[in-house]
Amino acid sequence: MSTLDPQPVAPRPTAGDLQSVVRKLGIPVAQRHIFLCADATNPKCCDRERSLAAWDFLKARLKELGLSEAGGIQRTKANCLRLCADGPIAVVYPEGAWYRGCDPHVLEQVVQQHLVGGKVVEEHLVVQHPLGADPLDMKGDWNRRAKENASWYIATSEASGEDSFRASGMRDVRAFFDGLEHLLHPNQLVADIGCGTGRMDEFVAPHVQRLFGIDVSGEMLAKAAVRLGHLDNVELREGDGWTLPLPAGAVTLVFSHIVLQHTPRRVTRSYFRDALRALRPGGHFVFQLPEAVPGAPEDPPEDDTFEMRFWREQDLRSDLESLGWEWLECRRFPVQSPLLDFNQLRIHARKPGN
Repeated sequence: MSTLDPQPVAPRPTAGDLQSVVRKLGIPVAQRHIFLCADATNPKCCDRERSLAAWDFLKARLKELGLSEAGGIQRTKANCLRLCADGPIAVVYPEGAWYRGCDPHVLEQVVQQHLVGGKVVEEHLVVQHPLGADPLDMKGDWNRRAKENASWYIATSEASGEDSFRASGMRDVRAFFDGLEHLLHPNQLVADIGCGTGRMDEFVAPHVQRLFGIDVSGEMLAKAAVRLGHLDNVELREGDGWTLPLPAGAVTLVFSHIVLQHTPRRVTRSYFRDALRALRPGGHFVFQLPEAVPGAPEDPPEDDTFEMRFWREQDLRSDLESLGWEWLECRRFPVQSPLLDFNQLRIHARKPGN
């Protein structure tokens, strides 16, 4: 047959055909779907016996509890998800929760707490990307702000001119690392979460071996590339707003200043988890968040990416330690404003190890 000859075209499925498929898949009753990495044919997958044991347990447990198919929970034995450093890996939708180390005892927690109880199991969560229309659009929001007035959105009180803006970066580096100056040394590999246009990185980079400036906004990074062009040890990377675009164990220090106060709590906790992954054993994590005090406002709507969230020290410590962080210190820096007097909390945590 010539390549120019007309090719047979499959008939377009009718509405009845599609409804038959929908019924067969059980979509009308599906509430959640769990994918488990258990590909017995892929030699690159995690331990195959381990993954198949997890799959057999999941099938049997969902059936035992009456959750399979008509019970609203669908399951799929997925091909290798290429994330087997601590596999088997399971993904639960629509919440988009990725779980690590899903041996039977972990799957039991996922089944009971998430599939039945509807609560994400933070203890074993790697990252969360909800399925469907998430109202959160950090990338779009911060790209728009970068175009509108980047300096004002980064440091509102210092946006009157470049000299003032630059001086604020020098001042904030000095204050933020007060008492922690020993963390800035020539062997340090550093990641800055929410670097913006590089306001603080300009004064951190000269003290360290390499600095990765990470931001959700490509527009901010384009401006940072101009401002930091004279520094040959700075690399700028655009992130997804949830995780760090770095390999595991790539850095020895992660810091973040006046950034995580703007992110919804689920996003902040995602960064807590991923900073632990990106750090080498013994690496340090230093970040700031405003402290919840009497009169502090309630959280803004979940899709708000600018108004501040206020945190309690005990909640931060609990969140970090549950993920495996070693809590080192919380220091308070008083802030006076016309609307509210509060403290900025500077948290210093460490990844266990050498």
